[in-house]
Amino acid sequence: MDNDAAILVAEDDPADVLLFKRAFSKTGIDVPIVFVRDGQEVMDYLRGRAPFSDRWTYPWPRLVVLDLVMPRINGYEVLAWIQREPELCHLPVIAFSGLQRPMDISRAYSLGAKFFLLKTYRVEQLAMLLHRVGELYGMTRDPGVFAAPLVSKELSRVVALSH
Repeated sequence: MDNDAAILVAEDDPADVLLFKRAFSKTGIDVPIVFVRDGQEVMDYLRGRAPFSDRWTYPWPRLVVLDLVMPRINGYEVLAWIQREPELCHLPVIAFSGLQRPMDISRAYSLGAKFFLLKTYRVEQLAMLLHRVGELYGMTRDPGVFAAPLVSKELSRVVALSH
């Protein structure tokens, strides 16, 4: 396991955290997955503020998976903040939400999201998408875990690919 990089997942719903954990366990992604509960914790993590100051325990993320609808500081605000920070603006962020309005998706992309995932409650769908993203960013240990194309007919409504 590569402990000098991680995937940071911001999700406030415990049921969705469990879904992500199950999906990640099926992906072949070989970096630590760290969960935080809201946008403020994302910002604290990226700044290395307590309780996230120990980079061995909380490795620098190679990728951020960001729920757009969260308490305290929402995902849109986090995206805007990341874009304003010179040392963070190249950090890839995957936005996800149950919101399906084109304006929400466009807003996420305009704020720097690389991908937009629509929330799904099917572990296999989410695992396939996360695996493909892990392949894209060089984080999988088994590139053959999923042989299906990234966007099948079934998955086309779950993911909006990068622009």
